[in-house]
Amino acid sequence: MVNDWLFDPSGQPSVFIRACCRPRPRPQYDITVEKALSGPHTLRVGLAWWAFGMCMAFTNFVIVSRMFRGKVSLESGGYGH
Repeated sequence: MVNDWLFDPSGQPSVFIRACCRPRPRPQYDITVEKALSGPHTLRVGLAWWAFGMCMAFTNFVIVSRMFRGKVSLESGGYGH
């Protein structure tokens, strides 16, 4: 059976589904799509931090690759000691 963990052999929802998806006594505390959405200001701030972080990562990559440029020789055939 494809979804053995979803349904019992009798066709009833499994204990896992009944425990995790039962209705809550106070629906005002439920997480819905509308309540989980981020506001436009939060998205703009997140985009700015993401852009800053990507610039820092790219700068780090360029600096490290230039620091270690030409340090490895494939013809040496060992560790060189």
